[in-house]
Amino acid sequence: MSPMGQSLGPAGAAASSSFLHTASGSRFTTRWDGNALRQTIERGGLAADHPVAFAIGSGNHARGFVIRVDKRLYQSPIAFYPRKGSWDVAPGYEANSNPDFNRPVTTECLLCHSGTSGAIPGAITCERCHGSSELHLRKPSRATILNPSRLAPAERDSVCEQCHLSGEGRILHPEKDFADFQPGQRLEDVFSTFVQDRPRDELKVVSHVEQLALSACAQNSNGRLWCGSCHTAHGEPVSFRDRCLQCHAQTLSAEHLKRAGECSTCHMPKRAVVDGSHTAFTDHRIQRNKATEVTAGKSSVLKAWRALPDAAAGQRNLGLAYIAVGEREGSAEQINRGYRLLSEVYPRYPKDSEVLSALGMVLFLKDEFSSAVRLLQTAIANRPGHAPLYEKLAVVHRAAGRRAEASAALEKALALDPARESAYHMQADLNTTPEQRKQALERYLLVMPQSLLAREAIRTSAGR
Repeated sequence: MSPMGQSLGPAGAAASSSFLHTASGSRFTTRWDGNALRQTIERGGLAADHPVAFAIGSGNHARGFVIRVDKRLYQSPIAFYPRKGSWDVAPGYEANSNPDFNRPVTTECLLCHSGTSGAIPGAITCERCHGSSELHLRKPSRATILNPSRLAPAERDSVCEQCHLSGEGRILHPEKDFADFQPGQRLEDVFSTFVQDRPRDELKVVSHVEQLALSACAQNSNGRLWCGSCHTAHGEPVSFRDRCLQCHAQTLSAEHLKRAGECSTCHMPKRAVVDGSHTAFTDHRIQRNKATEVTAGKSSVLKAWRALPDAAAGQRNLGLAYIAVGEREGSAEQINRGYRLLSEVYPRYPKDSEVLSALGMVLFLKDEFSSAVRLLQTAIANRPGHAPLYEKLAVVHRAAGRRAEASAALEKALALDPARESAYHMQADLNTTPEQRKQALERYLLVMPQSLLAREAIRTSAGR
């Protein structure tokens, strides 16, 4: 099986390791206890210790770890980096001031690392790229299996992009789920991916897919150059140079052809990753001359990776993307841009819970609490089983000084999702006495007994 097919599996034995995370004052420890790999976080006299349920990632660049509490999966903040041969924090935890085993593993994570919406080791099967095997099993032949290389460029590239193009954000179409995508479709049949829109000479993208699309090789290939031109999910070619020479052998000088080594050494150099993941990133711009590092900052302008034929649907998704990215980045400019876009198409989507909740939360930021509550209540009426909507409603009620209404909304969120950590902490904050706050947090400890954050909050509350 290729490394790509081994992206989720059991964690084997490993040498003990311990390091201090200076940003949080936490000590991270990994050890083999004879039966399982265990990971521990110690901070302020408290400790959380869990056996590792799964190792995640192919291990070519990094290997993350997942712990299980009951039937729920959480990412560990501890990762291993094979090329450095060392343990360090997982990407995204570098500046975290209170790391814990509390980052849920989402459906999106599992679809790419497990091939299904469940955590099943080795479950990335042929079907993830070749589609349903039902007909092929009944009539085995080349004609009854989907071969991505024979698809139109957008459908072909979508097979790879489902996992290798995250962009700045992905926005699902109404009534769609990420698990709905099947090989042979365009990603845009299920969701839109949004990337930064910037001039070509101000390049600082974070995915191979975006870089390859900007290369002269891809742009001059009439859609023929794609990931599969050089890579295969079934393994790696012995030499990437051979792939380059298929197109360039006739145009290079004899002297150039005599040079030893891979073309990629000069034309696709390795660059340091800026997200703290301690890995090297292959520059897929395939430039003629060695390029210097580009240090341009993020662009505030977003664009769809591929446009939708329905302009209103495209505007809906772009508006949602701007608001989501703006909230994440703390950008009022992006939030307001998204609000304007959504306000224009809102009459087309009067029962769309995503549109309603996004508009409602922007109005909350503008202190228009009554309008925000009205939109969120309409969103809930159209999607009553979605816990995050009740928590958003609680946020607005709390800001408006309506503690009882906020508490009631949180209880509805917790009835739908009993492990919703943020709801327990908000419920604790709504209480006025240390004992009440403690009781609210102890409810969460029944769900997540080793939560460092909850135990730290109880200790802090007692000292108020």
